[in-house]
Amino acid sequence: TVLHGWLHGRAMTVSYDEASYTPNAKLQRIAQLDPWELPDSYRTNTNKEERMLEYVDRFVRQFTDLHPERRPLLLAPRNECGRRKFICTTLRPTQIPYTDLYDLDSCATFVSEYITYEPLDLQASLPSHVPSPDAVMGWQAGDCFDCAQLLCSLLLGVGYDAYVVSGYAPKAVTLVDQTADTMSVLLPPAAEPPKAAPEPKKYAVRPRKVLESRFLKKKEEEMHASEEASEPPKEKEELPVDDPGSKAVEEDELMDELHGKRVHAWVMVLAGKRMLEQTRFVEPTTGRCYKLDASPYFAIESLWNASNYWVNMQGPLPPSKLSYDLYSPAKWEYLLVDLASEAVGAADAEDDPIVANEMAAAKAAVAKTGAKNNGADDANEGDAGNPIQSMEMPPSWVAKLTMERERFQARCPSGHRLTVYRKARLERYSPYAREDGLIERITIFTDVDMLDEHEVRETFANRKDKLASRTVYRAEAKTVEKFEPGRSRALKELITIDGVRREAHFYDTARLDGLKSRVEVFRIKTTLTFSGERDTLLMRTLSYAQPPEDSGSEPVIRKMTERFRRTPELDSEVDIAKRTYNMANGTIKVRYHYGRDRATASSRTFSTAGHHVVQVDPFSKPPTDAVMLDEYGQLQQAERECLNQMREADRQAKELLQRRDTEEALVADAVAEDDRIFGDGSFSLPAHLLVSVYDTERSRLALKPEKSEDVPDIPHDFLTPFLPRQLTPGAKPLTREEALKARDDCLRSLKDRLVERATIVQSRLDEENAALSKRQASFQRNRDHMEPSDEAEYERYCQEAMFRIQILEQRLDRHTELSLHKYAEMDARLRADARLSALSR
Repeated sequence: TVLHGWLHGRAMTVSYDEASYTPNAKLQRIAQLDPWELPDSYRTNTNKEERMLEYVDRFVRQFTDLHPERRPLLLAPRNECGRRKFICTTLRPTQIPYTDLYDLDSCATFVSEYITYEPLDLQASLPSHVPSPDAVMGWQAGDCFDCAQLLCSLLLGVGYDAYVVSGYAPKAVTLVDQTADTMSVLLPPAAEPPKAAPEPKKYAVRPRKVLESRFLKKKEEEMHASEEASEPPKEKEELPVDDPGSKAVEEDELMDELHGKRVHAWVMVLAGKRMLEQTRFVEPTTGRCYKLDASPYFAIESLWNASNYWVNMQGPLPPSKLSYDLYSPAKWEYLLVDLASEAVGAADAEDDPIVANEMAAAKAAVAKTGAKNNGADDANEGDAGNPIQSMEMPPSWVAKLTMERERFQARCPSGHRLTVYRKARLERYSPYAREDGLIERITIFTDVDMLDEHEVRETFANRKDKLASRTVYRAEAKTVEKFEPGRSRALKELITIDGVRREAHFYDTARLDGLKSRVEVFRIKTTLTFSGERDTLLMRTLSYAQPPEDSGSEPVIRKMTERFRRTPELDSEVDIAKRTYNMANGTIKVRYHYGRDRATASSRTFSTAGHHVVQVDPFSKPPTDAVMLDEYGQLQQAERECLNQMREADRQAKELLQRRDTEEALVADAVAEDDRIFGDGSFSLPAHLLVSVYDTERSRLALKPEKSEDVPDIPHDFLTPFLPRQLTPGAKPLTREEALKARDDCLRSLKDRLVERATIVQSRLDEENAALSKRQASFQRNRDHMEPSDEAEYERYCQEAMFRIQILEQRLDRHTELSLHKYAEMDARLRADARLSALSR
């Protein structure tokens, strides 16, 4: 399948091989690694690890003798240093302090995006090397076992009951071919489970029996039977035609030479911990979670976590048919024996003799191993009544997993990741990777070949214009833009159908007028909707008269309408509900709210020809002609105000649209000018994006002043302010009298400034001495009546005062010394200045 699309604003063609297959370069990375730069635990094995490897080898020999038809197990592969390590100790449960790595779905999505997947070189064989999750995070690349080990370590660190599963999967899964899968966001929402019927109450009234006529029911059945007999016989229903894409994938899978033999690894999360209700399979290469009955995997060979290793003894059954009672010896053969497995196994052995025999054999084998490892003395001490001795799991040899914030934010190794689905394409970008702030783009097509775009969904982040998302519907020529709070005019959503309609929704609580939406049907109608919290106005509508199609004139206003909410304090006879200004015939109609228990409402119609009053309440006093005339004048003023308000709303709408066009044009120019992706941890600072205060590195760059390269640094000229005139290259030089006056003025200014500074220091010194003297005098007067605490306070004050006085004296002496030096230096510089050359004549 060949996909035609747009990436970085340039046309490109993405093939299946480029999108999903990457050669496995694990052995090349291992060959380039310097083992001496890694910790000692990576290069050597402790005594406990060596004993565990011997125990594992003995388990493999016994398992091979008992089950020679079974394929090899992944128990002790080599790490990146070439050292054999028990696979369980390669897991390193770690909680990395990022909220996105705390939940199951978000953690799986992160691993699938952060690690570049590389299929196994030999699809039907286990890998010879399984590096540490720390190395995989540093490389940001690995096969299915590397991804599963990393994901399981993260899930165990946040409290999930996670296991790495080794089994067999289809070709599409092992090669991350998702062209036959539908995106999760495009799937229909799952149907809600039916609500359980409420329990019947003990003293509830019985429902009334529904009476049905048997005669009418029989007649209806006879009628249906006669209609079916009269209808012509239906042709045989045709089977639904399969989708070409999915059918091709199925045929490719059936024709695969390695069908059912392709080795794969994924993660299983058992229900129970972290309030997980159902056991799930998690595919680390795509981040998708499957229920057991909906998983694509063929069979399970073994699984493990950081505490034990289990081998499937239930045969080559689909994963949905297996039992995941890991402490049942008849179903799972565990490598290490613990108290929990003993207790559960003993309970099963009481009911099943086969399980009892297997338990006895397992105990004998483990007891024999423990006797050999711990010495003859320990073996002789045991008897049949003592619990069997088991191996203890060595600690993990992997260093604690860490991740820099920059790499965590970058996510994808190159800042961009492309995933191809059935009739859809997903593109993800790192934050601050693009000038327009795009972080996700979903393109939906109508055909399998992905040539006809149907819908484009774009998600943005950190935009200065607060743009959050944009959805474009190609067939309808419709664009939907959504904005975050904080934008000018409090714009919330902008919906545009080219040439037909435009809708603008606002955050009404952030606007003084309480405007909620503005809906404009071009050349037909404009509707403004208000919240009604700050005013009684709820809606304002403006309708246009349809001009002739061949004329290019602007539409003429035909009618304006205003709607108001009910005011409980006013009588319904005077509380206006709707005002209609008919511009075509010059009439104004006012309709009032419905009164209590009223089916009709009062109304009044005003025009230059006369007035018409509809009074619902017969006991109400009818208005006089003077009152009607006065009200007519007020309505005419309200009509003018309504027209002005609609024109002002149109002006604001045009200004808003012009600003949006300008913003998008600037962003488009910036993207075209600097179409680069910073995904390697480097810091970019796009001009149209905001920087979070928590992003310290980019905040430092944003606050750093930009130094202008056009304006050179000009040294300070101390003599120019004292020159009698400006000396240009062709000007007359200064006379001796002018030069003497300029020199004296410059030296006098320097002297005054130095004296002023000395005066400030001297005044502060005098204040400190005066305050100390005053405090000493007060202490001498009240010394006989002071408490020890007061004396301690006085001594503390005297010490601090003497310290300040000493500092000020030193500063004054230093200033005096420097003043003489500065004065002499200035005099020498003035004498050497070329502009005062008349002094040497």
